[in-house]
Amino acid sequence: MPWTKNFRGVDYKKRAEYLHNYLRQLPDELGQNKSKKSLTPFAHGYKDVLSFIVGSLCVRSEYRYISNGARELLKKNNIEDPVYDHVYYKQSHKEYKGLTHEHTIPTSVIVEYLATLDKAQLTVEYLTDFIEKVSGIALITTEENKELNKKMKDKLPSGTTLDAILQGKKPHSARYDAAGIKMADTNHGAKA
Repeated sequence: MPWTKNFRGVDYKKRAEYLHNYLRQLPDELGQNKSKKSLTPFAHGYKDVLSFIVGSLCVRSEYRYISNGARELLKKNNIEDPVYDHVYYKQSHKEYKGLTHEHTIPTSVIVEYLATLDKAQLTVEYLTDFIEKVSGIALITTEENKELNKKMKDKLPSGTTLDAILQGKKPHSARYDAAGIKMADTNHGAKA
């Protein structure tokens, strides 16, 4: 998603306005926990586009987490401050081979959550705060990513809800903690 980098540095309110406009057409059936196969073609397509939009809007200027494994690989290659674009374009930046980044909270979890909310609740103010809280990218090794995907691809760990993370009752790092991925660096600031 190379164009998603364009949202880095865009304040959360502008991101929320963009999302708010798209959510005005949210099909009611998405909030009814229907299986993907039972969705109408419009709802299915809408959900796919919404996932792409949410994923784009949840990119931050700085990594929320950098794993111990990623930090070791960076040190080995004499990289102190990793560059998002270099990780994305590993082919032309060989020193980033073995690293990947991914959303700290899966976009599918965020989309499912948004679909269950009352449309009246999806105000620009609510979405501004929401995007700020759920946004984040982690820099991890490709091996750690394989392990994470084996244990909890596109979901949160058992006993962890998005509400609990939003309320600060569960850590944003719940997926990594459950997968045994230790973090070397954390950045919980609200920088867009």
